[in-house]
Amino acid sequence: MPLLLAALVAALILGDDAPAKPSADASPKAAAPADPALAERYKQIIREYEAARARALAAARKAPAGAERREVLRRNLPDQLAFTKRMLDLAETNPRDPAARDALLWALDFVTRGNESAYPAGLQSRTIDLIVEHHADDPEVARIGLEMHNIISRRRDSFLEGIYANAQGHEAKGLARFALAQYLERKAGAVDNAKKFKDRLVTTRLRYTDEQGKPAERNVPFPNESEGYRVGLRMLDAAALRREAERLYREIIDEYAYVPYVTPNLLKQEARLREHPPEKIDDPRLRAVVERSARILADQPASLAQAAADRLAAIRRPSVVERGPSAPLVGMPAPDIDGLTIDGKPMKLSDHRGKVVALVFWGSWCMPCMEEVPRERALVERLKGRPFALLGVACDEKAAALRAIETERMAWPHWTGGGISGRYDVYSFPTVVVLDAKGVIRSMDARGANLDKLVDELLKEMESKDAAKSPAADPP
Repeated sequence: MPLLLAALVAALILGDDAPAKPSADASPKAAAPADPALAERYKQIIREYEAARARALAAARKAPAGAERREVLRRNLPDQLAFTKRMLDLAETNPRDPAARDALLWALDFVTRGNESAYPAGLQSRTIDLIVEHHADDPEVARIGLEMHNIISRRRDSFLEGIYANAQGHEAKGLARFALAQYLERKAGAVDNAKKFKDRLVTTRLRYTDEQGKPAERNVPFPNESEGYRVGLRMLDAAALRREAERLYREIIDEYAYVPYVTPNLLKQEARLREHPPEKIDDPRLRAVVERSARILADQPASLAQAAADRLAAIRRPSVVERGPSAPLVGMPAPDIDGLTIDGKPMKLSDHRGKVVALVFWGSWCMPCMEEVPRERALVERLKGRPFALLGVACDEKAAALRAIETERMAWPHWTGGGISGRYDVYSFPTVVVLDAKGVIRSMDARGANLDKLVDELLKEMESKDAAKSPAADPP
């Protein structure tokens, strides 16, 4: 939703109960004088990065669709870590300059999109320290925190707590509170998991390129620093974190109602719509992408107050309060799905009761989703004839999903996303929900080798129970 409309809608939603609009003296302090030379150096780095990215996309378009195209793109995309280091070096020359702020936000964006493991800890710390020290009162800095709840880490603690403690302007303070609140929700779930699984963790998702240039993965131990952070999580009180998140949401509703809810991703979607209005696009595939952006914008809350009210309603559901947002439905009966598959056939999730089910939420735009498909195909083939079903939820435009299903040979039933992902609290992709034969959710995050292992365990559990129930042979 455009920013001006967002503010108007917020006023309409809250009506006479809305608090008074903040006065001008609550605004952030004026930015430091800009250095034109620094701004030009920043723009030059951006131009170089965008040109390299455009060349990679052009090379990928010439390759055959599917895995080969993704591999060409992977090989040719610019080294974002190298560009990030250049941005940080630039920012350190004059960290208070507006161009330095833009460079730091560009660097931090690499982390918020889930690439934290590829971003050296020292660079993360330098980036976050500079932002908190010099730009904590900037709404655009606080806004990036709205997209930092996908991963829990020591450095994200530092960023979100630092912005929360040091923001002064009304908008920055409201955004910082919402960002911290939703992060605390997720952190509470991480505390629950750390206390439940006390053995040292092993990651199965370290991806790399082998000697033949093909994507591969291997299991590696968690780094000592990460394991130390998990130990610290076990010392925390998950219930207290959730109470603090609720307190912050109530504070937002009471004091920051007029602040529009606008994430960095929404700003990008708005820019796409301004540059390419759907009605002026001839290419049906591009039009579908832009129309999807319009729907995303239309579905977003208009204000922080509305977003906070939505979160309060969600975390007060018993399942979330008990288990945390990282795995809100584990151990509970799966919400039924009753609708048409992507090829127009009626199907219910409950039709598969009596089978172990892997419910995969995916999108053709999601490279990790597509990387999982060969393993999923192999799993379906291996378990043919066993009481197992793999079902997809395509969170994508129908035409794009159908192309991916055909190209990648995803020969199992798929619903289209609709409201299914919301009912399952799915906000990252791929998400694989595994159900036992009774329709109870046993995992919300079984991917890679862990999916095969869990499915095999549940099948064994189910088949041994069936064997125990079979009548004994008649005595002679």
